[in-house]
Amino acid sequence: MAKLIWTDEAIACLRAIRDYIAKNSEEASFRVANGIYKKSEILQNFPQLGYLHDTGDEGEIRVLIYGHYRIVYIYDDQVVHVVGVYHGAMNANGKY
Repeated sequence: MAKLIWTDEAIACLRAIRDYIAKNSEEASFRVANGIYKKSEILQNFPQLGYLHDTGDEGEIRVLIYGHYRIVYIYDDQVVHVVGVYHGAMNANGKY
């Protein structure tokens, strides 16, 4: 079983998503944020489930999809570091 670690940046991304959705629906914001987190927990048992985006010095950079969101993580030596969560409509600079 791999260890799952959420970076501070990934937590900030998840909070931003939750806060944005909460402007319209508190219930939906909780459902989406919880769904993203629960989806990431699968990586503890299946760390290579997401598609391989790149291989860097720090390990395999992988992406797991949840609805319209991309959960970006680095997998190396039985440790999964979630580094960010991004909406599919965002560009590389984090803008829509």
